[in-house]
Amino acid sequence: MDESSNFKIEPYLNRIGLSTMPRVSEAGVQRLHHAQFYTIPFENLDIQLGRGIDLSPDALFTKLVLRHRGGYCFELNGLMLMALRAFGFNARPLLARVHLINPPGGHTHQISCVEIGGRRWIVDVGFGASGPRVPMPLEAGSIETGQDWAFRLERREPWGWMMQSKENGDWLDSYSFDMGHVTPADIEIGNYFTSTSPGSVFARTTVASLPHPNGRVSLSDYTLTEIENGHKATREAAPGQAYLDVLADYFGIKLDVPFSAFRNLGYIKEKIMGFLWAYDQKNVDWNELSELYRIAPLGEKPPDTLESVFSNSKYKCFVYSNHSLVGAGRALADGLDCSYICDVAVHPEHQRLGIGRQIVQKLVAFSQEHKKIILYANPGKEGFYGKLGFCKMNTAMAIFSNQAHALESGLISSA
Repeated sequence: MDESSNFKIEPYLNRIGLSTMPRVSEAGVQRLHHAQFYTIPFENLDIQLGRGIDLSPDALFTKLVLRHRGGYCFELNGLMLMALRAFGFNARPLLARVHLINPPGGHTHQISCVEIGGRRWIVDVGFGASGPRVPMPLEAGSIETGQDWAFRLERREPWGWMMQSKENGDWLDSYSFDMGHVTPADIEIGNYFTSTSPGSVFARTTVASLPHPNGRVSLSDYTLTEIENGHKATREAAPGQAYLDVLADYFGIKLDVPFSAFRNLGYIKEKIMGFLWAYDQKNVDWNELSELYRIAPLGEKPPDTLESVFSNSKYKCFVYSNHSLVGAGRALADGLDCSYICDVAVHPEHQRLGIGRQIVQKLVAFSQEHKKIILYANPGKEGFYGKLGFCKMNTAMAIFSNQAHALESGLISSA
């Protein structure tokens, strides 16, 4: 596809706050980099919404320019590459490997190389707020500094070129790259892995980030971080509409879906009633959870079965006392229509403290945007759930794997 036919200069300039086209010069590429870097946020929301990442020129332009969304490296630097070429710059894509982890990963970061008057520059507006804030001359030892940031390029075998950032007085490796030719297929492969692999941080974590001249604002799952003139402040965003408001207020992102559409959002931890509450399963001991259900008592539930059913549940609660698991519950939900709350259990030593009620109320709150929220009440517990807003269903039917036991225990009656 001819990307030039999908790039409209005037809407793009309006999006990044420029009134005139940048000239093909070093000052021009710096002006363009500055405008897009500080205007279009870094974010991976479409991955967390299960939409995937479309890198076609028309999709990129529509999403980032016309719909005022952000994107991650393949999108932000993909759009930048389109802009550079549309304005007459000699630019081509490069692929880098991120060194924030050890060992470093594959070629999963896109950047651009621009040649101006025989001098080459690295342009990167897609590494988040911690990425280089200006174009970097492709020269060994080149350093660019600002009030609270510094970046350096050096030669490093066997990686080729190494981009570094300075933090607390130390130079840290950000990513490496070489000058090899990059094809559209190379970019598609990197994008597919980064947006779909369970090993990719972008498939596990919801992020948004937007720099400003004196700092940045970033969102990682529920943790909102604001840095202004070296001062750092953090707070936890709340689920639901409040989370969508944070995206709109801090990043200018207005989504067209409800909060419940997020599929893998790692929920905040908080203190309630003196207990630690967690809403993801990253640190769950499945053997400990199995034992909790046995003594609650809610029957024998094997650890591997619990890991499977909780992994497939959209919402979950785990309650800890001094690092010991004392309560749990989950909700199997489709994101829009129905949420089914089940497996609510409390350790016998902590029952009658209101923990079970709080678990149900939390799961109801997480499920608030569904058309119906259902649960099975053990015989004799109907009044308890009635106080939480649940009503008896007159026409509900069920098939149990052990139908005879369900009849005997009073969960169902003969049709």
